[in-house]
Amino acid sequence: MNHLKRLALGGYASVALVMLIMGSTFLTTTEFFPYHAAASGLEWGDLAPGLQSVILALLRVGGAGWLAGAIALIVLLAVPFARRDEAWSYVAIPVISLTFWGITLATTLRVAMTTPATPPWKGSLFCVCITLLSALLSALSRRRTI
Repeated sequence: MNHLKRLALGGYASVALVMLIMGSTFLTTTEFFPYHAAASGLEWGDLAPGLQSVILALLRVGGAGWLAGAIALIVLLAVPFARRDEAWSYVAIPVISLTFWGITLATTLRVAMTTPATPPWKGSLFCVCITLLSALLSALSRRRTI
């Protein structure tokens, strides 16, 4: 594996790690996050128990999405990308990552622009940028081996 591909692999792996951490955080939380309180103007304890249940369910679904995305990236990185050098994985990996992180970035920016909350949009921007850089590096690494 050449140097550019190793750098791309490291970048993609860092994005997958962020996804694992976020997924675990959302799956294990017992209430919404401070920026949710700032956006809604309500504290967790102010919410009716039924609404708390619905919000926790949505947070867990989001956490499951983060974990599913992370697992997909890890499997794609380990087998078709790193081990087999399959051309389709060079497209599939950034498409999956950019779809997830692009929507996450747009959503958190919308909350930031329409409420007094400060959601963690910078982390999403980081993952979008690292994915784009890794896609470029992997494409360049592929051109060098053809």
